[in-house]
Amino acid sequence: MTYILPPNLSVCDAGGQRVFLDVAADRYFALSPAIDATFRRLVDAAEPEPGDAGRLEGLVARGILCSAPGDARPGYCKAPRTPRSDRDSFPDSEPRRLMTLAAVAMLGRTIVDLRVRSLERVLASVTKAKRHTVATAVTGCAARHAVAFSHVDRLVSSLDRCLPRSIALARAMIADGIVPDLVLGVKLRPFEAHCWIQHDDLLVSDHLGAIAPFTPILVL
Repeated sequence: MTYILPPNLSVCDAGGQRVFLDVAADRYFALSPAIDATFRRLVDAAEPEPGDAGRLEGLVARGILCSAPGDARPGYCKAPRTPRSDRDSFPDSEPRRLMTLAAVAMLGRTIVDLRVRSLERVLASVTKAKRHTVATAVTGCAARHAVAFSHVDRLVSSLDRCLPRSIALARAMIADGIVPDLVLGVKLRPFEAHCWIQHDDLLVSDHLGAIAPFTPILVL
């Protein structure tokens, strides 16, 4: 018997500990040490140990794994390209007034969207928009959006708003013909989650040092 993750789950190896994101339940979680070791052996295709079969069936019963044909097995989140530059590399210019107002409006709509719809549906809307967008813009256009949203940060507190801010920025870029990566990451000791936007190897929404401690757990 082989197993895969259900569509609502993603997982990463954060410094030797498996961390899961369940977008349907909007929660992060980890497994007990013994079950975590079983899951690691499954991902690594390592020789199973006594008790692994029962623990894997327990994960199926909990909805963490699904039975699958063939030799399929779950895998960790594939990280995007490592960013080489961030928004500090953009020209220090005043954004256009209309672009800043559009960014404020997009952020407001996204905050409301996350309150009235599930995280799973909101993220699915971003994925769908990306899939139906033909990339026509260049890096300079991404820079304009980054500057506009940085200006919004001076007007509206960005504290604990990395998720709606990143989703809003992604939506604004997609609407302008730019196809970015929306990245959710985690770190341990203490646990913390973060979200950011990349365009190729350019970190649009953040500083390089801010995302360095985080391991990507979901990339859209």
